[in-house]
Amino acid sequence: MAGHSLTVVQMEFSHDDSHLLTGGRDRNFNLYARNGPFEFSLIKHVEAHLRIIWAVSWASNDEVFATGSRGKNKNLKIWNGIGSSTLGE
Repeated sequence: MAGHSLTVVQMEFSHDDSHLLTGGRDRNFNLYARNGPFEFSLIKHVEAHLRIIWAVSWASNDEVFATGSRGKNKNLKIWNGIGSSTLGE
């Protein structure tokens, strides 16, 4: 699976299991779409934080998700979910 250049720290599936969100040591989050039981395609790759991403989590409706990092500011970011044309803070 393409995407991260360093260790993946956390992975979480959307509530309907159609998407996978990952965060890693490379400060990026990746969003994958499920194509089959064991097939995923990368749909978003975003450098989201200045330090390692320690946590990723979907909202209960899968419309937004959060990424968390350790830093002096902007430790937690909320992102538009998969239904929007662009991801933003």
